[in-house]
Amino acid sequence: SGFMKHPILVSIKPAAAQLLRLGTTIGAIGTLILLVRGSSKKLELLLLALCAILLGSLAGVGHTQIEDSEAGAVHTLSDSLHLVGAGAWLGGLVGLLDLAVTSFRGKKEAGRDACVAAVRFSTMGYAAVAILVASGLINSWFLVGSFTKLVTSAYGQLLLLKLALFFAMVVLAGFNRFFVVPTLLQSSTADMKNGLRKLLINAAAEQSLGLAIILIVGFLGVAEPAATS
Repeated sequence: SGFMKHPILVSIKPAAAQLLRLGTTIGAIGTLILLVRGSSKKLELLLLALCAILLGSLAGVGHTQIEDSEAGAVHTLSDSLHLVGAGAWLGGLVGLLDLAVTSFRGKKEAGRDACVAAVRFSTMGYAAVAILVASGLINSWFLVGSFTKLVTSAYGQLLLLKLALFFAMVVLAGFNRFFVVPTLLQSSTADMKNGLRKLLINAAAEQSLGLAIILIVGFLGVAEPAATS
């Protein structure tokens, strides 16, 4: 198997990635403490950047280390983008769900905020899906190798299940963007709660599918890639 064909690379690069993650985690905790003491737009952006680094740096360990040189760099960059795109999508859903739930507690201002957030989230979703599709194709090229292995190997079959759940998420996101959100924007204050209820249900379904995908990714992360089996 070629899974461990670069032992030095496997031992050194993950160590550097862990040092980066340790420093970033300390910085994120410090930034969060400052934010608790007082809100600041600059600190919020800094925390967002640090969290993106924490997510993207996960690509510095694991299956990206089975390639060397330029191929390894491309795979690592692609995996980093994949992680950040997934984090933006699922992380954004948490905020959207929070606003939708708050609106059901009789806070009209939260209802208006949820409408604005839904529009912004839909716009961000285009970029997130594009990044996930492009980086996913690149990662699959390195980790699966061929259509035959995609269908016949255990790794490939798990990946197909992940793709099916991802497709379901995209369908729900599209329904929100082209049906729920426009209706919500045009609704009166009295009807807004019904629209927010639909948004809440769909967003919760998206988040559930996303959590199922994360579970599958956990299994994929410890399994030998089809390309090296």
